[in-house]
Amino acid sequence: MKRRGLTLAEAIVAIFVMLAGVVVMVRLFHTSLRYQTLVDNQSTAVMLAEREMERVRGWSRKNHTSPLAPLNFNNFLSDAYPGKTPYEDSDFPGFQIQTEAVANAIYSPCSLFELLYPVAERRVIRNSARKITVTVSWGWDPYNLAPLKHELTSLVAWPTCRVPPSPPATATVAAAGSSIPQGGPMPVTVSALNTDNYALGDLFYGYIVQPGVGNLGGGFGSVSDERDGRAATLHNYILSGAVPPVVTGYGVGRCDLRARARYRGIIVEGVKTDIDMLP
Repeated sequence: MKRRGLTLAEAIVAIFVMLAGVVVMVRLFHTSLRYQTLVDNQSTAVMLAEREMERVRGWSRKNHTSPLAPLNFNNFLSDAYPGKTPYEDSDFPGFQIQTEAVANAIYSPCSLFELLYPVAERRVIRNSARKITVTVSWGWDPYNLAPLKHELTSLVAWPTCRVPPSPPATATVAAAGSSIPQGGPMPVTVSALNTDNYALGDLFYGYIVQPGVGNLGGGFGSVSDERDGRAATLHNYILSGAVPPVVTGYGVGRCDLRARARYRGIIVEGVKTDIDMLP
């Protein structure tokens, strides 16, 4: 039987088929290398972001915890915390790291409860936590025309002392004047400083009116306060327990107004003494 070889056309077709297969294999190999590099870079970026976040937490614990607290947590945004200025990690050239901190408001006792109240009545903690965002960027994304980056976000709270001093803070009750006419109001505000003389703006206060002592004592009054208790009004009258309450008398004499809050589980209080309830 006579054997027949390949024709020129068949040889050309076979060559093109082989070339197409080689091109596809090279393309797949190149794509796999590109994706492997991308995955490696993303893994490195995740590791660098987590390491930087722990670095910021450690820095905060060292600089914001009493009694070794040279910095005020309220000034976290302006403090020179690590990574505020973008820098390149010496062990991983090409990776830029930057850390940003912004104020973060949270609700007390929880968002689910507080969102049921009007905005003006919600109890908001504004100064006890910062939202930290660590951004690690590298290379260039040709499809989105932007740098490749990975972001890690977490909350960093004001560090708590292991053994807080007692009392851990001092509250001051500020009132407009020292006497109240019959039926009249006295606006009151409360502020507190911790043992490092840093303002604590996230405490919620309750009030107690106590009759004064001595011959001029015995005064009493009623307090109407906001939900957070940071501002209130002391009135020179006594209310009944009915709903709605009615005025049943006036508290002639001197009394004390005591404001109380909890800071890290310990009572913090301030007193405005010798408020004269005028007849």
